[in-house]
Amino acid sequence: MTLGLLVLLMISATLANCADVTFMVYDMPKEVTAGDNVTIRVELGNQRPEEVKGIVRVALSGYGTFRVLTDEGVSLSPNSVNMFKVKFTIPEDLVPGYYRLRVYFMGGDFNRTLSSEVLVAPSVKDLAELSIRLSKLDSVINEVARVLSEDPEVQEMLHERDSTAESFKELVNLVLSKRNASRALSLYESVKMSINNLENKVNEVYDIKLVLWSMSEEVDASLRLSKGVSVEFWAKVLSASVWILIILLIMFPLYSTGYMSLALALASEIREGVEEEALIDEIKEKSSSMLVRAFNEMREVSTTRAMIMIALAGALASVGLMADNITAIIGSMLLSPLMSAFVASAIGLALIDVEESVSGLDLFYGGLKNGIIGTAMVIGLSWLTALLAKAFVPLQMTSQLAARSSPNMSDLVIALGAGFAGSVAMLHEKGESALVGSAIAIALVPPASAVGVGLAMGSPSVTVGSFSLLTVNIISLITAGYISARIYALVPIVRLVFEGINPPEGDSILERVVRFLGDVLIKASEVSLAWLKVAFLGIYFKATGFVESLKALISRIYHIATPIVLSLALGALISTDVSLAFSLPFWPLVRLADAINSVIKLKPLLGPYWNEFVFLLLATTSLLSFRHLYYEVPKARDGSRRSLARVITYAFVLWMSSGYLLGAHKFPRVAAVLFLIMFSALLVTTNKRLWENRKKVALLGFIVLVLLTITIHSAMAFEKARIYETIKSKGFRDLVRGIVASYAGLRINEVQVNVTVQEGKWIVLAQILVPESRFKGDVVMTSEVVKAAEMTIRRAVGEDVVLRVHYVIIPS
Repeated sequence: MTLGLLVLLMISATLANCADVTFMVYDMPKEVTAGDNVTIRVELGNQRPEEVKGIVRVALSGYGTFRVLTDEGVSLSPNSVNMFKVKFTIPEDLVPGYYRLRVYFMGGDFNRTLSSEVLVAPSVKDLAELSIRLSKLDSVINEVARVLSEDPEVQEMLHERDSTAESFKELVNLVLSKRNASRALSLYESVKMSINNLENKVNEVYDIKLVLWSMSEEVDASLRLSKGVSVEFWAKVLSASVWILIILLIMFPLYSTGYMSLALALASEIREGVEEEALIDEIKEKSSSMLVRAFNEMREVSTTRAMIMIALAGALASVGLMADNITAIIGSMLLSPLMSAFVASAIGLALIDVEESVSGLDLFYGGLKNGIIGTAMVIGLSWLTALLAKAFVPLQMTSQLAARSSPNMSDLVIALGAGFAGSVAMLHEKGESALVGSAIAIALVPPASAVGVGLAMGSPSVTVGSFSLLTVNIISLITAGYISARIYALVPIVRLVFEGINPPEGDSILERVVRFLGDVLIKASEVSLAWLKVAFLGIYFKATGFVESLKALISRIYHIATPIVLSLALGALISTDVSLAFSLPFWPLVRLADAINSVIKLKPLLGPYWNEFVFLLLATTSLLSFRHLYYEVPKARDGSRRSLARVITYAFVLWMSSGYLLGAHKFPRVAAVLFLIMFSALLVTTNKRLWENRKKVALLGFIVLVLLTITIHSAMAFEKARIYETIKSKGFRDLVRGIVASYAGLRINEVQVNVTVQEGKWIVLAQILVPESRFKGDVVMTSEVVKAAEMTIRRAVGEDVVLRVHYVIIPS
């Protein structure tokens, strides 16, 4: 009882003191936005005979936070009523929602709190955060939809994304107009919840399988050509290949036999009874001087100074590629002496049978080794430079990188021309300036640097394309250097032919000129006939006879034509609609798997782990099949029929399981590439004769791969040029304008069209100029009319066309 009485007395005393000071708050806000400046009025009355000092505090609480917005000291005179304006700012980092706004007065023995609920509406900053999340989500959803367009879950995800976009649009309008804060808050929470839900769904769908399928989709798109352009291109390439085959046959002596044998064979065909010893001495002297100059150039490349120059060139080229700076790229070409190593290697290969103090074989391997070391140094340094740059700025595709990731026939021609120029520059005693000029043309450093940058970017297209260009340049450089060295070394033979031309005689200048030209033509025809005889009938025609020479010629044509025909056939097979046949076997497997799953119902049982289960199952199946193949292939190669049957079975299982992992049922060109790789590997490993000659087969495969890469990229370049030529032609544009005008019920001069190509589709943007009075009538094209016009354009041009119609209203 005593304790209770004491508590009651204390409460009574406190209430008595409180009655001496009154506390009221006015203009409490109901709705605010983060960052707003707010002013409230606080009325404090002091009925005490003495002055009262205290603090007015405004705080905000909610969502687990407590923020003090302001603290202001006040002084209350005796027996007075005071009105204060208290200003504070709503924090910008507040999450939109309902908060409790509290106003405190703390003075002496007086403490009192008044509170009110306040709504913090979404701000522009909140919109920006949602927009960024939605944008990042869009990029992933689009990638998922591109790869899994037929998946019901993906379709549901796209529908939810569209609904979220509509809600976000309404939210933007409410926030910018500062209307209906409660509705804006409701939309904000709804959009935020939808984004969270979509992110969770994307994380469930975006697994390792989807990553592989995304890569497959990129590969498939890079090999996809339009039907009309593809047929035209391969027809042109086939006709051009005949001429290439003839040229290679004519030039066959340059690369089919030793230099000394070729020189003596030509000399004996051109002139009977030639003094072989004098000719041999002159030929050896010429070839020896060439080897010495090439050896000196190759040795210069291996010095510390040259390696430093190559390293600087690689760093400069990588910066130029990432910054899209052509000046830096040209500078890297001028700095690097890398080309000299490969040209020296080509000269050593051309003169490999010349026995002098400097060995052609040693020069070939030494130059090739120095060139590869320098190239690897450029790739590695460019990779490190790009990684360093990536830590500070994002790496993006530039026009210079794109140019080096798509090699084509023009790059091959440029590389061959530069190789000839570089070889002549090295073989000539005063050719240093020409060597610098040819270094600019061949550009070994930029493609090597692009390989390193592509590795740092994680871009397979840039890495593979740049490496293909680098390989093409090196092979072309060595080939051109080899041929030019052979031709340059045949100068004694040419001198032997033309030294028989006597000074022309005659009464007039015209007669002397005509006789001189006639003698030159006669000698040139003798050289040409001798060369053709050696090329087509063989160097040892006199010893072996016509039949053996004819067999040798047929064998020669076969070996030259094989890589060309194979590369063309594979290119046409992969890039055309024929590749669709390779995807057909996978569809029954997919449907069978769906049927089994519908019966067993594993997917609902495993839930979010379903995709991981499928990937793990197929990956394990692929690894086990490969393991069994590894042990059974040698037995099948030795003639075991049972092992051969097992190899076929395991190969089929490996093909189907790995094909599904790569999405072969969705991407026919990937299916074709996978089949060709596996079929070729099995054919070589199970055939004893091919396995014994696997080095030659590997060399043939490498040549076919290089030719195939160049041909495919050339087809793409041809497609772009053909499309550009077509869409810019007046006849094509008039045809499209006429079709759109006819469906719109207008004259052709009232329609303007612009055609672009995106992802293999022709996008026709039609602008219809309509007076305002007519626009209100019946000229507006409905979606059905647009589709009908689109179908007509597709029939007319034979391409996949998407028609988009825009109206431009002009005054009546």
